[in-house]
Amino acid sequence: MSFKPIYTKSKVYLISFLLVFVGFTFFLAYYGKAKSFILLNPYHTKWLDLFFSKFTFLGDGLFVVILAVILFFTLKTQRLSILILISYIVSGLLAQLLKHSFNAPRPKVFFKPEEYQHFIDGVSIANRESFPSGHTTSAFALAFILAHSTNKKSFQIILLLLAIAAGYSRIYLGQHFLTDVLFGAFLGTFISALTIFVSNKVAYRKPLKFNRGL
Repeated sequence: MSFKPIYTKSKVYLISFLLVFVGFTFFLAYYGKAKSFILLNPYHTKWLDLFFSKFTFLGDGLFVVILAVILFFTLKTQRLSILILISYIVSGLLAQLLKHSFNAPRPKVFFKPEEYQHFIDGVSIANRESFPSGHTTSAFALAFILAHSTNKKSFQIILLLLAIAAGYSRIYLGQHFLTDVLFGAFLGTFISALTIFVSNKVAYRKPLKFNRGL
């Protein structure tokens, strides 16, 4: 058994993800860590502050767990629910291990007050353990598991866009750099693909499908 069936099932999502990932990697390589962060934060308003402070919850562990529980008990997609939880736990633990290992400074500590001032009132911002972004890791881990569970290409694209928006929210809120978000996106996607691969190999089942035809 190889990763080919996983790629075939999620080709639209994965190709789109790769294009976005490569594009932002070049952007980061050209402008660097500090300038890319500032360039991605040119415009702040009260409604955007409110929106992203709420939208970032899509990458929160509580949201992932709640969704997994709903799928388990409401939609009767127990296997899908379990895969969501496994990918979240494994990717989350790896993200935390890397955070503690690198202990990289977050934007609030990295920048001097005159260099960047768009920190949002009411949003708690940590000082260190910036790399990688845990919220982004969780958001992309969840997005790929769900994308692989449906045949609808449009739904796969929507899931990717939601994950990207969740990742961007970490930059907008001044919590992470593009470096943190990009690696988090890669880590979450890779662990989800690995989780599906191992599950399929052990269970010898067909790729996941939603019971209600999403």
